Amino acid sequence: MMIQFPSALGTDALLNILQQSGDPTAIYTGEDLCLQFANDAMLKIWDKDESIGGKKFEEIFPGLKQDSIVTQLRESWHSGKEVVDGKPGTLQYSYQPIVDKTGKVSCILQRVNKPSFDGITQLEQTIQANESLENSLRESEQRLRSILETMAEGVGVTDASGQMVYANPMAQRILGLKESEIKKRTYDDPQWQNLRIDGTPLPSEEHPMSIMMKIQKPITDHEIAVKPPQGDIIYLSINAAPMFDEKGVLIGGIGTFMDVTERRLLTQSKDDFISIASHELKTPVTALKGSLYMLQNKRKDLSEEIKVKLVDKSVQSLNRLTVLIDELLDTRRLEKGHLKLDKKPFVLSDLFEQCRANFNHQLTRKITFGGDLHERVTADMQQIGQVMVNLINNAIKYAPESDIAIKANKLHEKEMMISVKDDGPGIPEQKRAQLFERYYREDYQGQKFSGLGLGLYICADIIKNHGGTIGVDSELGQGATFWFTLPL
Repeated sequence: MMIQFPSALGTDALLNILQQSGDPTAIYTGEDLCLQFANDAMLKIWDKDESIGGKKFEEIFPGLKQDSIVTQLRESWHSGKEVVDGKPGTLQYSYQPIVDKTGKVSCILQRVNKPSFDGITQLEQTIQANESLENSLRESEQRLRSILETMAEGVGVTDASGQMVYANPMAQRILGLKESEIKKRTYDDPQWQNLRIDGTPLPSEEHPMSIMMKIQKPITDHEIAVKPPQGDIIYLSINAAPMFDEKGVLIGGIGTFMDVTERRLLTQSKDDFISIASHELKTPVTALKGSLYMLQNKRKDLSEEIKVKLVDKSVQSLNRLTVLIDELLDTRRLEKGHLKLDKKPFVLSDLFEQCRANFNHQLTRKITFGGDLHERVTADMQQIGQVMVNLINNAIKYAPESDIAIKANKLHEKEMMISVKDDGPGIPEQKRAQLFERYYREDYQGQKFSGLGLGLYICADIIKNHGGTIGVDSELGQGATFWFTLPL
């Protein structure tokens, strides 16, 4: 196989000699090192065919632009002198300039001289090494992309000016934007309001990416709030690290972030709960302390009527304190799974009579019990009674002028529904889903009521443990009906 080249480079006889030679040989012309001839031995080394004829060396081997082979070929072309690479007795490469009658270099003859050539030359090894490196780089890039695309954290990359240049799928999901939209933004884009955790505006220089760019050191677990143009505030925990070029110059930064909104809201709920619990526990304790002080230190000056009132007030405060403590203990037991059920058969009329006894003092409103009162259910009577009392207390608290109707309705052979209905102001639709959440407290006409916000949460868990469901039906101005079901 021969690659044809202009006859000015030599005769056909010369080319046949070079073709038959056992030494790999190639001929280049011009300063651009354009390949005009390569015998079969050289093509075999390169793993090429005759289609490379007429192409520049750098086009044939793009990975060798800065390689010593290119340098030596050009050195031979410009100097007009032979260049040999390799020690005597080992594999050697020679680059021999061919000079015309005017003394001008017309071409370069490249040969591989070997003491015992085994088919693998330095050029072949270099090519293989470069191909292997390129394959490794592609595989590494693919692995990195796969990791980024499956990470549970959002990942964003910015240039030195803060412009976003990459966002992985999780970052797009957290921010609710496509990558093309994210790339139009900077990390402190004014369209998105960055806030401190306390809700005040976050200056650009306090953003964790700004801090990282300034100090050029990593920042970890820096929490901020973000208010999108539409939607609720989200809380992000951000880690940021600088990126440098080979000269140590800052070229950008990479940030990873997690949506910690749920964690932040839970922390706020706990803080609110501690505040509420402190206040709610303090109120009955203060009242009880005051009544006992009067009875202990002023009893000689008090009439019997006042003493009776102070004792009644003390009992009320103590009962209130007991309820609060029981709610706290029940919540703890629910979280630990320690609220055990003692299921036994009982008739609903017995349960309702026990509930009635708790509200005999409620003389300002009418509490009625009706429906399938003689049905028998199997449940923990004490815990179901606790649910009933809680629902009735809520109706008394939030519908102070309303009568209250409690009914038992057998839905079918396997389920019983018990409901507590009032004719109060009703509950807005957007608040109904929150009623059974821990620490949630409803207000009435702008008035906040006492309590830990645990009553309905405990009720919901008790009914769930019984295999039933709990809910509320309401319309504004039409009252509310809290209900729960029990399997028969």
